[in-house]
Amino acid sequence: MIWMLLLGIALTSWLIWLSSEWISRGAEYLGRGWNPGIRGATISAISSSLPELFVALIFLNVLSDVEGFVGGLSTMTGSAIFNILLIPSLMGFVALTAQKTKKSVVSSRVILRDGSWLIGIQIIILGLLWRGVFGAIEASGLLLYYALYMRRLVTSNKGRNLDVLKSRELQLKVIRMIGAGVLVLGVSCFVLVEGCVRISQLAGWSLSATALIVAAAATSLPDTFISLRDCVKGASVEGVSNAIGSNIFDLCVALGLPVLIYSLMYGQIHLDPTTQEMLIRLWFFMMGVTVIACSVLYFGKRLTWFGTIALMVLYLGFVGSVFAGVW
Repeated sequence: MIWMLLLGIALTSWLIWLSSEWISRGAEYLGRGWNPGIRGATISAISSSLPELFVALIFLNVLSDVEGFVGGLSTMTGSAIFNILLIPSLMGFVALTAQKTKKSVVSSRVILRDGSWLIGIQIIILGLLWRGVFGAIEASGLLLYYALYMRRLVTSNKGRNLDVLKSRELQLKVIRMIGAGVLVLGVSCFVLVEGCVRISQLAGWSLSATALIVAAAATSLPDTFISLRDCVKGASVEGVSNAIGSNIFDLCVALGLPVLIYSLMYGQIHLDPTTQEMLIRLWFFMMGVTVIACSVLYFGKRLTWFGTIALMVLYLGFVGSVFAGVW
């Protein structure tokens, strides 16, 4: 039964990638003419991070309790670790095996800019986890943080070209593409959440462990393919900024918006001491790997074999530790 569920989740993952690809290609029309590192951190990051937002919303609405909140937060945490470790590692492997050094170059300025915002929001959420309470005020603060981040990026962008959107036929095509993607994505994420709940029940795993690996990997596929596509095109700056920008969106919007809606309907979310301790330990780990990954990229100034292997080993170690804890 579990194998059938895993097969179904694999199919769901493909649908999530396909629908996110439609949304991403539609959104790319909006990002033509943006400066390097800006499009990846904004339009690409948002369009590829919608699965995490949908999953968090569905987790809270399906379970309607603290377990749903933990499931959504675990998905975003696992996705964030996936994005910051595995995506740059895969990009490095693609660029270096192709022996095209220029494709492996990243911008230290972009890493410092987006990395500092990412670590900043991680510190804020760590403080909220320490308090053990999430409500409308906390959620609004997360959304405000993202609004400030977006304002910083948009104001630093020059030369946006809107000529591509003047064609009405093209506008309708973009709208249809994005609309179809959102519809398929919503259904796919609902099936993914139900599958994770069933797997955790049948296997006797905690929902947080299932979400950390299964749901996180499924929702991170769009980020992976977008970043790899940018890398192949020689735009590693965009690929890395997409990976980091996606994490910022996940922790601010994909967490803040569902919590805001939930708290307005049902009240504040209070974490019990056991759940609180587990999440804090997980959060310290995520902050640690974020600092390591950003340091490797910042000081290396390009995707190197050392950095590629180091980030891959870190991610495999994370997956192994989760399964070791489960079993």
